[in-house]
Amino acid sequence: MKKKLFFLSLFVWVFITNLSAQTDHKAHNKKISTFAEFESAMPPVRVEGNPILKHGGFPGSSAQIMESCILINPKDSTKLIMFYAGQNLIPADGGRGALAKAWAYKSNPLQWYPYESNPIHVPDTSIPFETFSVRMDCVLYKADTDEYWIYYTGRTNAPQNNKGETDAVGLAICPAGKDGYSDVTMSNIKRYAGNPVLSASGQGRNDGDHVSQSSVILNKGIYYMYYSYRKDSTDILPGIRYATSKDGKVWTKQGVGNLISRGMEGSPDSKYFEWKQCFKAFNKYIIVWEAFNGKEWAICMASANKPGGPWVKSFKNPIFRPTGIKNSFDELFVATAAFYFINSKWYLYYVGASNGGDYNYNTWDMGAAILPVIVKPKKQKVRE
Repeated sequence: MKKKLFFLSLFVWVFITNLSAQTDHKAHNKKISTFAEFESAMPPVRVEGNPILKHGGFPGSSAQIMESCILINPKDSTKLIMFYAGQNLIPADGGRGALAKAWAYKSNPLQWYPYESNPIHVPDTSIPFETFSVRMDCVLYKADTDEYWIYYTGRTNAPQNNKGETDAVGLAICPAGKDGYSDVTMSNIKRYAGNPVLSASGQGRNDGDHVSQSSVILNKGIYYMYYSYRKDSTDILPGIRYATSKDGKVWTKQGVGNLISRGMEGSPDSKYFEWKQCFKAFNKYIIVWEAFNGKEWAICMASANKPGGPWVKSFKNPIFRPTGIKNSFDELFVATAAFYFINSKWYLYYVGASNGGDYNYNTWDMGAAILPVIVKPKKQKVRE
């Protein structure tokens, strides 16, 4: 009798364990379908094998790679194309930067193949706003003209005019070509004649002496550009502003003041707002940006029902932080993060640093993380 009870108990235990495992497996594979689920699932989980791309792969990247802009190849949906930036080490060679490209199979978005002849876009010393360096902002594929529109930040070490302006946003255009990748080369990428498309004192408002790090989306026939700015040396990167355009080339600054501003002292975005990504998902407009609080660079997020706001910061901020793990590539800082929905999963591509100290003197490599599960949304007080 005791033997029968033992085997019956064993059968029930195995059945319950198997059922629990099946339920857990289903939960881990359930799709995120609302913004509340997306937000509550933060932070993304780092993938094994990070970093997925390392600095130093091309001239202009001896210290850093950053600012990933990923699209499904418009000519081959089985492949992805990444546009990204690199920067040289400041003490060694002055910190000049350039733009690059890489590709991956969509089935394996963690294995990237950089272009052997990188870089594809370098600063032009004859153009005042980009005499020193260029950084990647964002890339749009224009199906009607079969072109990639590459928005970038040009940098100069000295003021470019009597207004003391330095950084500005430029536009470069490249035909996608037959396969969506091979023809994206330095010789085929042409600067827009009306550059810069956004400057500190132009487009209807004076934003100080810098505008930089734009993110552009197209919504109902109107282009929206979200950008950072610097009023002067005492008010650096205090928030995010925006401009609109009917054609993506001629812009008008909108709004009064910032769409999103610094948080209170001690909050993750209490000091700087820099590189950012804006995208639409779950019937929401979402901005992800790199934030600095005086101690660490981390990733924050805000959402809105309309492109012009109002924008609400996530109660989960910062949504992604450095590991704090000794000798990990992203031990101390994470930055230039962007979400991409690939193979029914949300991937966060980001860069990390472990050197400490000044942002510009660190070496930065690229990593990835994934939102793998849904966490039941919880009502929380919104952080302003």
